[in-house]
Amino acid sequence: MAPERPLRLLIGAALAALLALPVQAALPRTPLASPKPRIVGDAVIARAATLAQAGDCKAVLGLLDPVVAGQAGAGTPTRFAAQLLRLPCLSTVGRSAESPAVLAELKQVSPTNPVVLGYEVFADLDAGRYAQAADNLGAIADSRSKALALMPGDLWQALAQKLTIAGDTQRRDRVALSLALADWDPADQPELSQSVAADGVGALLDQKAEDDARQLLGRIDRPALLWQMAIEHRYAALWPDIEAKIGPAGGRAIDRYARTALDGYAAAPQDLQAQLDAAQAFLVLGRFDDVASVAGATAIAPHMSEPQVSLVLADATALAAAGERDRALDRLRPFAHTDFKTNPQAAGALITLAELLDQSGRYDEELAVAQAGAAQSAYLSPFGLAWLQRNRVCALTGLGRAAEAKAAGDALKASAKDNQAAAIEGLLCAGRDDEAAAIAIATLATGEGADRLADQFQPDGALLPHPPSRLRGLWARLLGRADVRAAFDRAARIMPRPYWPASTPRPLPAPPSDGTGDGLTTT
Repeated sequence: MAPERPLRLLIGAALAALLALPVQAALPRTPLASPKPRIVGDAVIARAATLAQAGDCKAVLGLLDPVVAGQAGAGTPTRFAAQLLRLPCLSTVGRSAESPAVLAELKQVSPTNPVVLGYEVFADLDAGRYAQAADNLGAIADSRSKALALMPGDLWQALAQKLTIAGDTQRRDRVALSLALADWDPADQPELSQSVAADGVGALLDQKAEDDARQLLGRIDRPALLWQMAIEHRYAALWPDIEAKIGPAGGRAIDRYARTALDGYAAAPQDLQAQLDAAQAFLVLGRFDDVASVAGATAIAPHMSEPQVSLVLADATALAAAGERDRALDRLRPFAHTDFKTNPQAAGALITLAELLDQSGRYDEELAVAQAGAAQSAYLSPFGLAWLQRNRVCALTGLGRAAEAKAAGDALKASAKDNQAAAIEGLLCAGRDDEAAAIAIATLATGEGADRLADQFQPDGALLPHPPSRLRGLWARLLGRADVRAAFDRAARIMPRPYWPASTPRPLPAPPSDGTGDGLTTT
């Protein structure tokens, strides 16, 4: 499970992206007033831009507030640039109440300015206006505005999750389709473009636009996405196409993805994203010993980036998949003592650590990790925190502390809308199968049911890379109930066995030999 970032941190990062944009690139193309000598004004703006790019918003405002006091400089490029720099900084220093007036002024002067459009999305998200933020983002994508390049992947993930929790899935899917059709490729998460394309495929299939959906499917080759689409009935019309892309034993999808990732790593071995892609390629190839050659040297330390955290998680996953669970635990244990104020990207790693501890029957340590996460809950989304609440229930049950386990299970059940899978799994841990079944059946009956639960029901070996898991066994028990099985079959399916990944390592994929084919095996 990928590390999570709280909404406030995402917005801070997004505003930083705006502040890093060269001011001259964001100025209107047409003059705002007749030319005037503004050498002094330009020098102030240049100094403020340098301060903004350094993240010193207090200094930015101290320098620029006098420049725009009252209607000073109205209609001049200097005032526009000053307001443009002030806008994200107002929120950063707690002066958000002033932002609407500044935004309105900027929109009146230059309504299509990419920074202005981008900030409007961030401002709506920050204020909890998720539907408006989504609509504005969709409009940016539909108009092919340059503002789309400023939209970080983290921001869309947070917004999509908020819309999902609110049940506003039609709006989420509409915006995802707009992003896909605009060829959005966020610089902070280049892999996200394929996830958005998969959502776009689903949206088109909902509209019965199978030919358009099939064309968009051509952009998707990440094995995990193809596997997910292959088990959800939403994509049933394209299952033959998806199965062809996967290939027997998953070979075609795995080899194509691995070859691209390993070629990228060979070309840029010091690039963190290339390292992560290579580590994940070795994982899907089942070459667990090779993962350490890429990810093993990544240390757990303050101020880790998201790829660095993911490299450590990939290393631990490979160790666990190779049967080295104790070594995997040792790899992750330092996260339990991490101060997320200095290492916010690492917060989600506690979820993986807690799951491994549960698998090892180390319930006292699992409970401690769950409590450590709850103590720093501001750094986890409600979705991520629910997984740790699940671990609290499982650990208390394993320790025989029935009364505490019941109270924790009741709380998890009450907040099931945040993460149905976590609620179900926690209740299953506590032996409350009837309650877990009720949530599963109700969830599977919704349009989002398969997306939220289909992969949880897959048996060991059906997906990549899933070592045998006690928690996964609980889902097999649940699927054995006739009422749950009927609900599941209406929304999803178990991955057909011909497409289950091989249980033995795959050879490294060879490049094309003659230029006439893709050079990939299919077995």
